[in-house]
Amino acid sequence: MAEPFAITTPSASIPMEDGRRGQATFSVVNVSGRALRGRASVVPRDGARPEWFAISGRVEREFPPSGLEQYEVEIAVPPEAPAGTYGFRLDMLGADDPDELQSHGEWVSFQVRPVAQPRRLPWLWIAIAIGVLAALIIGGVVAFAVTRPSPSPTPVPTTPATASPTPTAPPSPSPTPTRPSTVAVPDLIDVRDDQVRSILQTAGLVLISDFGVPDPTCLHPNTIASQSPPPGTQVAAGSGVSVTHGVPPAPPMVCPSSLAGADPERDLAPADVAADPRGRNRRPRPRPGIEERARHGANQPVLSTSAITPDARPEAFQVGRGATGAPPQTQR
Repeated sequence: MAEPFAITTPSASIPMEDGRRGQATFSVVNVSGRALRGRASVVPRDGARPEWFAISGRVEREFPPSGLEQYEVEIAVPPEAPAGTYGFRLDMLGADDPDELQSHGEWVSFQVRPVAQPRRLPWLWIAIAIGVLAALIIGGVVAFAVTRPSPSPTPVPTTPATASPTPTAPPSPSPTPTRPSTVAVPDLIDVRDDQVRSILQTAGLVLISDFGVPDPTCLHPNTIASQSPPPGTQVAAGSGVSVTHGVPPAPPMVCPSSLAGADPERDLAPADVAADPRGRNRRPRPRPGIEERARHGANQPVLSTSAITPDARPEAFQVGRGATGAPPQTQR
């Protein structure tokens, strides 16, 4: 049975702060084609303990079809745990049927460094060194006082008083611009898939996953259908954003949005161009597919006629049911 959730993570190795703390991010997408309630769980291995891991936010969440959620897993290893390499993964279970609806994520690992032991100072040797140094200083002072000759008076020269320079205040440092600690997630719905990365970089964010999901309704052909976190959410600068984009039907079925409009300069027949090079009496050549869109409806995939060549026979192409549900008729 196919797994109902797709689970990914940007990196298979988790960096640890101070050798004992870390954080892992997982992106979860509902690929079952129907609405599900999913519950996340952490599965440790290599000697890791379940109490080392904690999922931020709600563990059980609602997933619409092609819905996407991000899970943050906090790692905290106690000081008494031995150093070494440990691993874990994130699993998803369907809350309605956990025995049948199961998905397993990729294994990730993290390195635990040994706890630094406090260094003991050699207090005995330090005390001996201080005593020897004090004895040397006292002996030197006594010897200098005993052997010093009496000084003869020397004339004191007089020097004219000079004006002391006026102190000048140091220049104040120019303020340095500070980067905002949080940014708002931009609205990416219906944005073209090839423009998402540059929009997020401009906003100070990072694209961590981009899934393609089937789009039989042609509502989001090659554009963003869902995103996480939602638009307008305040997140830390440099945070990751996950999106899904619609994948149009495979040829010869095409979305009606690709059949709208006609460019007279592009769609002229070559014979019309040769007969009227100045373009005074040119008429635009109709684009294939306009009639199909009118028959099948605005939001239904249609069979594009642009792939039919002049020498092709009409009965070689089978057209599916239209918007009215009527079966195709044989052309004679």
